[in-house]
Amino acid sequence: MTQSYWLNFDRVSFIAFGCFMLFNACNTTQNLLSSILDADGFGSLGFYSLGVYYFVFGITSLWAMPLIKIWGDKVSFVVGCAGFTLYTAA
Repeated sequence: MTQSYWLNFDRVSFIAFGCFMLFNACNTTQNLLSSILDADGFGSLGFYSLGVYYFVFGITSLWAMPLIKIWGDKVSFVVGCAGFTLYTAA
């Protein structure tokens, strides 16, 4: 293989690992939230929270490509990660 094939492998690996950790933290928080709300007597509120979350995730994915073309790769990635971080922190 040529040298240019591996040129950005470290950067891609870093971004992939960051996305993996972000999604892992978000999914763990969602599952913990559902369990805590159920144990505290809120019933299925955690289930509905997850349903709304994934519904919004599916709808906004329809606008992802136009927004990436308008904002560029870096800004889109920062905005997406900031949204996940804010949701996880809330």
